Amino acid sequence: MSMQFLPMFNRLQFALIDTETTGLSPKKDRIVEIAVVTLDSGFSEVNRWHTLVNPGRPIPNSSIHGISDAMVSDAPTFAQIYAELLAELRGKVLLAHNATFDADMLVAESDRLDDEDIFFPFVDSMRLARQVVPKGTSCSLESLAQHTRVRNQEAHSALGDALTTGEVLRKLFGLRRYSIGRTVIKQATPFKASAAFIDGHGLTSASILPRAE
Repeated sequence: MSMQFLPMFNRLQFALIDTETTGLSPKKDRIVEIAVVTLDSGFSEVNRWHTLVNPGRPIPNSSIHGISDAMVSDAPTFAQIYAELLAELRGKVLLAHNATFDADMLVAESDRLDDEDIFFPFVDSMRLARQVVPKGTSCSLESLAQHTRVRNQEAHSALGDALTTGEVLRKLFGLRRYSIGRTVIKQATPFKASAAFIDGHGLTSASILPRAE
């Protein structure tokens, strides 16, 4: 990474997102829990935000995440937490483990509120981890937690998984914040989102990360 970008990278903050849902289809299923853990450029925790979400429909299977209909009956809907979510994400680089799923679910929810689409970058922590773990090592969150000796006390909860991902990244990269900068930049990929999401996030359609040189 060009030396001129080192101070910029040092000031970056990541919004590490994790969701729990009613199922695996972004078109048909809904978010029932979402967590955002803010990390600094060394992947140390700065802040955490978390809420249950009322999906407006029965939860067909609670066995994985343990979230029941009763637990979300008085929870806010996605529309009701949308502005607060945007505030948590504003000015930060989006980060998620196996990001395609969480990104697609988040975009599907935001698209239900606004039908104009745009693109911006996000970073997949699974792809980042593959750069440094031994070849052939599974990069599932469970495997990486074992590899780095991080204990996930609330596995398959949005907040528990987000906190675990952050701690795994801190152990993998926390002492190498500058050397990971180029990898972060190279891994940034398009994230389809609504115009309202972009406006609230304080971004433009251009990449918020400098190009590697």
